[in-house]
Amino acid sequence: MLHVLVSENELFSDIVRSAKRRKSISWIVPKAATVGDDVAFHVPDRGFVARGRVASAPESTVFGRGPAYQADIGGLRLLASPVPLTRVIAATPGWKWPTYPRSRASVPKSVEPRLRRLFDSARAGAVVGLDPLTDVPPAIEGVARETRVLVRGRNDRLRRVALERARGICTVCAIDFSTLLNGNAVRILQVHHLRQLSLAKTPRTTQIGDLAVVCPNCHAMLHLDAKKTADINALKAKLVPPRRRSA
Repeated sequence: MLHVLVSENELFSDIVRSAKRRKSISWIVPKAATVGDDVAFHVPDRGFVARGRVASAPESTVFGRGPAYQADIGGLRLLASPVPLTRVIAATPGWKWPTYPRSRASVPKSVEPRLRRLFDSARAGAVVGLDPLTDVPPAIEGVARETRVLVRGRNDRLRRVALERARGICTVCAIDFSTLLNGNAVRILQVHHLRQLSLAKTPRTTQIGDLAVVCPNCHAMLHLDAKKTADINALKAKLVPPRRRSA
């Protein structure tokens, strides 16, 4: 049996590393997977890049917010040339997975022979060094996906007052956005909670002093660690070093 596993672009290097070292890698697999089944890894920006085999009995786990099955994948071999999703769609008409690629799927028996021929034509074998800046195959984008997002309520009045007090200036980098694009750049400013709201287990009271106005870049840097927001003064000190006194 053949199963399709999907890797995030950021995890492609893990697959390459495991293949080079000839080590297994733990992955979420379809419920129907069993030891000895073949798998193929798909990376959104590259296509199908590697093949392997289920090396351990799948064990129940939690992935995202739902139940899942996890197993070791061994015998990893990178394809000498990635197989883009466009070729898979052309070779497997009627198969719905390529138009709505999920994180994992068992390949229908009617599709499996055609998919195996595609992978065989890519000459699976030795690890081939790919330049991530030049060896970039085309990718299909725009596939519709349904997602669920938990949104925590914010007070619009507090937000408006914080933005008015800031007068267009980012608290961290101190750039005055009111002077850019005829004043329209102030519209990109965001309101940051000094006490990370997403970590609160229950609703809480927010005062105007708990808020800071920052630009999107600084806001992203404050939240690089999803488990703990960075200290705003510490980040400011790193980005805007104190001026040296003239001799």
